[in-house]
Amino acid sequence: MLVENTSNSRDNQIAMVTLAASLLGGMALGASPWGMEESLQGSWAAVPSNMLGWSYFLAWSISFYPQVFENWRRKKVDGLSADYLVYSVIGYAAYTAYTSALYFSPGVQASYMAAHAGSLPDVPLCDVLFAGHALVVSLFTLYQCYLYGGNSSGSAASSSSSSSSAAKPLLPGLSTSRACEVTAVAVLGAVAAYCGHVGSTCGLEDCEAWLPLLYFLGTTKVIMTLIKYTPQALLNHKRRSTEGWQINNVLLDLAGGVLSFAQIGLNAAARADLSVITGNPAKLGIAAISIGFDIVFILQHYVLYRGGSSASGSSSSSSSSDADSSSSEPVLARVNSSSNNIGLVRRLVRRAERVVVNAEKSGKSRT
Repeated sequence: MLVENTSNSRDNQIAMVTLAASLLGGMALGASPWGMEESLQGSWAAVPSNMLGWSYFLAWSISFYPQVFENWRRKKVDGLSADYLVYSVIGYAAYTAYTSALYFSPGVQASYMAAHAGSLPDVPLCDVLFAGHALVVSLFTLYQCYLYGGNSSGSAASSSSSSSSAAKPLLPGLSTSRACEVTAVAVLGAVAAYCGHVGSTCGLEDCEAWLPLLYFLGTTKVIMTLIKYTPQALLNHKRRSTEGWQINNVLLDLAGGVLSFAQIGLNAAARADLSVITGNPAKLGIAAISIGFDIVFILQHYVLYRGGSSASGSSSSSSSSDADSSSSEPVLARVNSSSNNIGLVRRLVRRAERVVVNAEKSGKSRT
């Protein structure tokens, strides 16, 4: 328990230091005009909003790396759900396309303004950079899961390979659940079909048709965020442990979600326009869902499964102890047998000595 408390204290300290660094970095970047939203130029909220944006960008971006380092350090990912990573990659790919189009395409921005009474999309540069960065790191973490052998939400890799109802892997060495495979294929197929339909019927400049597609991609990201945390929460519940799932990831993700909410509220107040909230449902939904599941993971780590070791770890340790005890039994038997034999020899020698002494005494008495 002392070791567990020490580990939690160290994780908390690392998270607090990282969050403080994110806030300081966000304030430094936000004080500059780089990435400042055009819709807030000249407003009292321009600099504070920019500071909040860069702060949650740093907090969210850094939050990926504790898990990457944990996987590398342990050379295994038995506490990390492969389903979670697959959903993350799909979601961030959709979100990267969504934010990039709304930020870089003048035609898409014009179409958005026509649909929202002249308001520009509430998509700052930090959102675009975060989405692209998150996609790259999620792909790398998925590669780690493939490299070290990943778990699905239902079972460990060892048990899934031996069970008749084992999950069908998307790639050799990557264990995902059947539900994940079906969902991934369905979502990717729907996105490809929608993109193909719009691309075949509209030109690149016909942005009125592309805007609904972008909303579809944003909705895809929200749905992926909604379902991606469930396999990880179920895996923690099944193992009765959060070992292998980095809590610093959760703490920084929670901080980023709160900062994102604060920026959305500040922008809406500064512009006196609720379309800032309703016009970017993807950003709002991602922040809300992330905060909700972060609270679940915090309860699992600090309350429900505090100090608990994984079921697989306990079973392996018990099996190894059983093996050690069973392997030591023949040795103990041989030692006991040898001790008994030595005692028997000693008794026989003593009896022989007594026989010899009695024989000598008998011979002397006869003479």
